[in-house]
Amino acid sequence: MHHMGALVEQELPGVQAALQIGRVPLSSLCAGWLRQCYLGVLSWQEVCHYVALVTCLGPDYMLYFTVAVLRHVQSAVLLAADQPLPLLVLKLSSIQGFLTREHLPYMDTLCRRYRRSVLSDLNACLNQYKWGYEV
Repeated sequence: MHHMGALVEQELPGVQAALQIGRVPLSSLCAGWLRQCYLGVLSWQEVCHYVALVTCLGPDYMLYFTVAVLRHVQSAVLLAADQPLPLLVLKLSSIQGFLTREHLPYMDTLCRRYRRSVLSDLNACLNQYKWGYEV
């Protein structure tokens, strides 16, 4: 989750600030989405796209996908910044209108910017358990 916070802070500072104002921890929001693989959050087709992206392009795409989802809901998050309840609803409700194909160029840009550091840290973490991933 460290990288998620860093990516959101760098790429979507308004979202980061709005979540802090609304007292909704970014880690809590994103961990819930990731834990359930976006089931109940995105349409089934987009859940399948998420799983395919992470499987085919690498585990770092979990982060890029999540940042893209946050970018998609950015205007709603900014509008609800001073109202904790609407931000909590975001955590618990489905997200409408997100299409992976529209956000793939953005995810690829994030990959080019951050892949080396994200995979390096992920590798260090996995190597504790004798697993690894090619950088």
